[in-house]
Amino acid sequence: MTVKLANEPLTLVHHTKSREGDSYACWPFRGSWYRQDRAAVTQNGLQSAQIVKCRIPCWGLSSTELGRLAALRPGDKVLRGTLTACDGAAFAALGRTHGAAAVLDVHDNTRGVSPHYYIEGAG
Repeated sequence: MTVKLANEPLTLVHHTKSREGDSYACWPFRGSWYRQDRAAVTQNGLQSAQIVKCRIPCWGLSSTELGRLAALRPGDKVLRGTLTACDGAAFAALGRTHGAAAVLDVHDNTRGVSPHYYIEGAG
């Protein structure tokens, strides 16, 4: 089943640190992407940021894909489009080269009538 407005290609880039070194896994999904500009007046003046909101429906996903969504952590990245490989330099540049957002939080909304993962990021 395809959820309306949740059918565009997204790539989640998962960063893992180990003794052997850093590794980066690119996981393709289909979902929705929404970018919103936010601004606030603080003691230091006007502060602005771009907030990214993604929803990935769980219908039709394999247990491996669901496990990948559950493994996503703050600091990983999400981008609109398809990316098949990534190294450390490319991961650092994803915001400039692909408009990627750093994952801030991952919400498991898999219970209920519309099971999905909701990802918040900032770019």
